[in-house]
Amino acid sequence: MARRLATPRSGANPRDLTLEAILEAAARIADSSGLEALTVRSLAQDLGVAPMTLYGHVESKDAMLNKMAARLLERFEVPAVNSDDWGDHVRAIMISFRQLLELHPSLVRLLSTRRVTSVGLTRSAEATLWHLRNAGFTDRECVQAYASLFAYTLGFVVFQTPRLPDVPRESPNSDESVEAILRSYADARHFPVIGQLAGQVARMARGGSFEFGLDALIEGLRCQAREPLRARARGGSTRRPRPIVDDSE
Repeated sequence: MARRLATPRSGANPRDLTLEAILEAAARIADSSGLEALTVRSLAQDLGVAPMTLYGHVESKDAMLNKMAARLLERFEVPAVNSDDWGDHVRAIMISFRQLLELHPSLVRLLSTRRVTSVGLTRSAEATLWHLRNAGFTDRECVQAYASLFAYTLGFVVFQTPRLPDVPRESPNSDESVEAILRSYADARHFPVIGQLAGQVARMARGGSFEFGLDALIEGLRCQAREPLRARARGGSTRRPRPIVDDSE
């Protein structure tokens, strides 16, 4: 489960200002008001210091955004799951990752527009890849499976972000307005299925859609683990699970 950011103090003494405090304030501004609102000037004002003071800790706004994303990803925690099934562990990891993304909209934007490397993200990858390898996937298939799981989770949060906030019914972004538009399209252009399912389609970011898709993806991976694509396509033998070597000993 991801941890929320604590509210940092403002009006910091320049001598006491730390990179940690800068990144925490930056994340708070970006999450509450958007990345566009996060500028060196707005951040300095929030911290109660001169803008030039910040450059003693970060060389540019771009560098600050990278460090901020890495810091937020540090909050990812591998969930404890009481199960011997690799799929249960992978599912829990992706749900935990989604929860972190939902807490920090700015992180979703950053991961969607730049390559971010961090210990936290690597922790998520390590845990997922460990379970996939232990399930019997080849190294290449492990990486491909992780890429699919990561892309699905991030992509779903990108998809759901503008669709979940509660807005007035008369707003063009409300579920009710979208449903009405879909019904008008169905009537005018003869889309009978959309006409019947317009209410559910307008609300498809809700109601367990993420878990449904995640479970479908994991079940698809289970089928490959039982009967590898390589074996089906080439008539080769099925693979056996590879042992996990602990290099710490």
